Parts: sequence; structure tokens; C-alpha cells
Amino acid sequence: MFDFSFAELFIVIAVAIFLIGPKDIPGLLKSLGQGVRRLQYIRYSMTSQFDKFMDENNLNEIRHFSVDPMEATDEKAYDEAEEMLPIKLTQQKSLEEYVQKLIPLCSKKTAYRPGKWRKNNPLFDHCVPVSLAIQDEFGGELKIVTAVNKNDPKDTVGHVYNVIDGKEFDGTEEQFQDNYTFEARDIDLSEHKNERALLLDDPDMKEKYELFKAKIAEGL
Repeated sequence: MFDFSFAELFIVIAVAIFLIGPKDIPGLLKSLGQGVRRLQYIRYSMTSQFDKFMDENNLNEIRHFSVDPMEATDEKAYDEAEEMLPIKLTQQKSLEEYVQKLIPLCSKKTAYRPGKWRKNNPLFDHCVPVSLAIQDEFGGELKIVTAVNKNDPKDTVGHVYNVIDGKEFDGTEEQFQDNYTFEARDIDLSEHKNERALLLDDPDMKEKYELFKAKIAEGL
């Protein structure tokens, strides 16, 4: 591409002089030079903004990897590049696909607060049964946090998500529609083996989980 011989280049220049006129050639070259310099400035500006973004978000480690996980053909290179992601690509896809299968099973009967559940937000109040179901299928641990309304800090609710191979995955985060932030909370496990045992010690939660699990057995 753009591989001109000297003769071809001479012809192009001759045609340009004929069409534009010799008097206008200097002005044209000046405009082209200004355009090139402007493109160089835009490139420099974009590169600087990108570098700043990488620095501010502690993403510089990604620069060490020249392998795109989606294009890697070498198994070792794929695994190394994948480790830079929050959750491995194959696992992420499987988790998301699994959650999509769970959504139709959500209902008022399996919601923690049935009176507030709506069909247009099926995952609402389903963090416990969904996270437990994900743990049943993929293993890992559970994380219990507090969801705080951004517009009303007094509006808080408990929330549960999964931690698989040290990576966090929240299967019901979309129920909050970006209106909540999550804060860590102290969990007393002195009388329970783990977070799962603590959640299932609540009769209401246990009942809804078992109902949800029965739906999974029938529907998946």
C-alpha cells in the first residue's frame, strides 16, 4: 500500500501541478503540513490521555502482556493473559450464561421481600438464592456486604455475591440499576461454619432457597 516508484510519483506531481497550478502548490503543501502536524498532536493527546487513564486505574500491569486472551493460540500464553481479568473468560461466560438461565426462575415466591418484587426487575431480592445456586454449581465462597442507596444513605439492604477462585462475581448486581454502592460489613461467624451456613440458618431464606433449587431441578 502506498508503494510508489519514482516515475509514478513524478506523474502524480505533474498531474497535481497541471490541475492545481504551480502558484497554488506551496499553499497546498503548507496546508498538508499543518494537517499532518495536527494529526500528530491529536495522536499525542490521545496517547497521553490513555496513559493517564492506565496510571489512575492501576492498569499498567496489562501492558506487560502482548497476548490478547481472545486471540491467543498458545495455551500457556492464554492462561497468563487471562489471569489479568477479574474472572477467567471461559468461567465468566459460563457464569453469565448460568445466571441468564436462572432469571426466568425468579418470582415473588422466591424473593426475600415478595411485596416489592416486580417482573421488570426479576433479580430483585434474589441475591441469596442466586448466589447459593451459583456456589452449588461453581463452588467458591460467599461475600456478605451492605448495599447503600446513593441518593439516600439511610436506605441500606444486605447483599450477597460470589467469590470464585479469589475473583468476585455478582450475579444479581443489575437489580440495583447502578443506584447503590457496596460497603463491607462485619459478619459474626462464631456460631456458623461459614457465610452459607449463616444464611441458611434463617428459616425464611432457607425456604426460598430450597424452592428456588427445586425450580432449578425442574427448569434447567
